[in-house]
Amino acid sequence: MTDPFERCRIFGINLCVADLEGAVSYVAENAAALQGKYICFCNVHTAVTARSDRYFLEAENGAASTFPDGKPLAEEEKKRGFGHARRVAGPDFMAAFFRMSLKAGLSHFFYGASQETLDALKKALLKNYPGIDISGMYSPPFRQLSDGEDAEAVKMINDAKPDIVWVGLG
Repeated sequence: MTDPFERCRIFGINLCVADLEGAVSYVAENAAALQGKYICFCNVHTAVTARSDRYFLEAENGAASTFPDGKPLAEEEKKRGFGHARRVAGPDFMAAFFRMSLKAGLSHFFYGASQETLDALKKALLKNYPGIDISGMYSPPFRQLSDGEDAEAVKMINDAKPDIVWVGLG
């Protein structure tokens, strides 16, 4: 499966030329086909990091889609001839995607952050998106996981059978 987005290479990152509505629609309509893949939101900091860290660059370019989560990146896309380029900010994407997921019946799993943050997120999501399907949340330890812990986390997520896994790790 290929996505419908043109690409603009900035700092070696193959950024999608997109807008918020197109990005949300694409992911929602193709959630099943995107199973096992990931989406990135690249801001200026992560773009600069990718420029000097080949592993980070490989992670950005290994994504099914990498959207410009920074106005300077979208503006650079425009300067390079993609006049329809727009910023696709991660928080804006999430809000729009949560609304669309209610209609599409998609479930969500949240991995990362502190338990306090996840508790606050759950409360806000249930308030702002009544009926949202949260299949699970997990706050991993703030350190590298052992192989056993990693396998347990993967099993937990797989057992929850979410349509979408949101990962928030610093």
